[in-house]
Amino acid sequence: AWLFLYLCMFASILAILMPHNPNRIQLRNNFVIERFRFHKRRNPKWEIVYIIEAVADDVFLEPTTVAKILKTHKYEVHCPQTVKKAS
Repeated sequence: AWLFLYLCMFASILAILMPHNPNRIQLRNNFVIERFRFHKRRNPKWEIVYIIEAVADDVFLEPTTVAKILKTHKYEVHCPQTVKKAS
């Protein structure tokens, strides 16, 4: 049952993230912004670069793409270099 729910959630995220028309691109951008706000609230002490990396992991995009989406929506971010997370 959990696997089915996980697959449904994954499919719905992929449907949002696969832009084929402007409406889907806008949905994807809104989802990226929503995840950015979520991670920023949840981890207030994190640097912006790490928040962008977490969002990129959530939405299966490159961190530079996430930064560009945030820039177009008036967020003050710098395009991050790919940062290796401590594991």
